[in-house]
Amino acid sequence: MTMEEILPSDPRFHELPPFPSTPVIDDAAIEQISKYEYEILAPGIVVFRNVLQFDQRPILDYIDEHAAPAHETRWTYIVAEDGEQYGINEDGFRYRPEDIPSTPVRLLKPVTNITPENVKQFFYDMEDTIYKCLLRYIDLYPLLVGCVWWRNRGHILRYEDQGVLGAHCDNDTNYKVTGGVRYMPRGQVAARQTMGTLTYLNDCVETEEEVDKEGGTNFLGGHLEFFHLGVEYKPRKGDIVMFPTNYIASHQVSRMTAGRRYSYLSFFGQGSEDIKAGVSIISSDESRQWCPPVWLDNIYDDYEKFCKSPYSQFVETNTEINIGINPVYQGRCVAQYGTTHEAIELESEDKQG
Repeated sequence: MTMEEILPSDPRFHELPPFPSTPVIDDAAIEQISKYEYEILAPGIVVFRNVLQFDQRPILDYIDEHAAPAHETRWTYIVAEDGEQYGINEDGFRYRPEDIPSTPVRLLKPVTNITPENVKQFFYDMEDTIYKCLLRYIDLYPLLVGCVWWRNRGHILRYEDQGVLGAHCDNDTNYKVTGGVRYMPRGQVAARQTMGTLTYLNDCVETEEEVDKEGGTNFLGGHLEFFHLGVEYKPRKGDIVMFPTNYIASHQVSRMTAGRRYSYLSFFGQGSEDIKAGVSIISSDESRQWCPPVWLDNIYDDYEKFCKSPYSQFVETNTEINIGINPVYQGRCVAQYGTTHEAIELESEDKQG
């Protein structure tokens, strides 16, 4: 086994097998999705309860092993115009050195060619489960199906004691125009993001006496707050929270007071490749890095299967639902796209998922 990470600049990189694409959505998968327990916390904010079961210890140990170097390499330090030193993260946000320890550690490359096989399989299973939850989520909000062209596989966030994350929305690129100057972000992937998912790897507990201070299996504080929508969610191991990335679903993480908090953040987005804006989208058969955007080549067909199953809210016997809000029933024939869309034929393996 190769014991060094192979980077894109290495000639061996293109010999690596691509990461798995989306799962096959057959009758068994559709039935599995139908059994997921979910709760709508507010319009667009949905939690899928305990849909991911896994052995926690090896996953948390793996994250802890890689957290420190990941945190150290994400900061660039500058001396600003006020003469003070600041840390700049990968998104261009500025922090005072004393505030950096309270920011989440981000493991931006959780899976590489040297990741242990059992850990790889955990991340593969998690991504498959997120995709299956997405199909159920689309059934709740069906016009989303045309707004998820690609996915960003996720990255890990680990919060330490006193960790906190301030108010933000997840399609903000830190753009600003002021004093006659337009400050254009070099990376604009976030501006294309339409929905996000947070998967929780450990539990929020109620009292400090319950905190596992040695093992990191739980934590105190660190609630997820969608403040415009009146939602305060206490994370639970195996839950997946799905939400819009726009300003209405702006959110924050309240300050932790004990333990470690582990989550996995991923996104779905829309829009074509734009190299100048830092948006590069790859096909699934070329996907050899974990986080860059990957086309979702089966999303409409997969949702249509679920939509026409007995488990969809759009089942024919449900006379209370307006099927006109669902693109599957709006008669959007591809023949009408002749003059407005470019038809791109996919390779056969891409069609299979």
